[in-house]
Amino acid sequence: MKGLLLKDLLNLKQQLRTMLFILGIWLFIAIVSRDGSFFSGVMMIFILILPMNTMAYDEKAHWERFALTMPVSRWDIVLSKYLLSLICAVCGAVLSIIVSLLLGTPVTEALLTVLILLGGGFIITAIIYPVLFKLGVEKGRLLMMLVILIPVGLTFLLGYLGVHLPMGASLDDLVYILPVVIFLLFMGSILLSKRILNQREF
Repeated sequence: MKGLLLKDLLNLKQQLRTMLFILGIWLFIAIVSRDGSFFSGVMMIFILILPMNTMAYDEKAHWERFALTMPVSRWDIVLSKYLLSLICAVCGAVLSIIVSLLLGTPVTEALLTVLILLGGGFIITAIIYPVLFKLGVEKGRLLMMLVILIPVGLTFLLGYLGVHLPMGASLDDLVYILPVVIFLLFMGSILLSKRILNQREF
């Protein structure tokens, strides 16, 4: 498992310059506009796309076929992708919160924004991963982009229209409810992805 994660992280390292350049642009926009929510939204997109890029690399190199000749199970392959998404999510959330707080965003608002974006990202991940394991990244790319862009577009539209998310009690509700929903979706998604991968021939 550790080797699979290390392999994916090394693949992501190749995109480091591009990632830093794009994040730098959005950080500049966030600083100028004094609004950290835009930066948090971009971070959510990165959180979703980066782990999926590793699946594209694996597919292009026929990695699964080679990996299964080693002491690596299909369960390990599936679980490593979900763990990678969690690692990216934690890193992105921490960075988003730091940027928001430095820009003067109230703590409650910063936490709620990141929590909602993370929750949406995890839900999208839980939906997309079984599709990617079933169809492959190339065939599932269109669906992947639609599932990602629709909620992101709605988020930016609400922000543009000045629709603000309720604070206070809503944050308390989300803190308890959202993790449970995400956990159940993730477990179901992992089991479904494992079943799909078990049925694939390499």
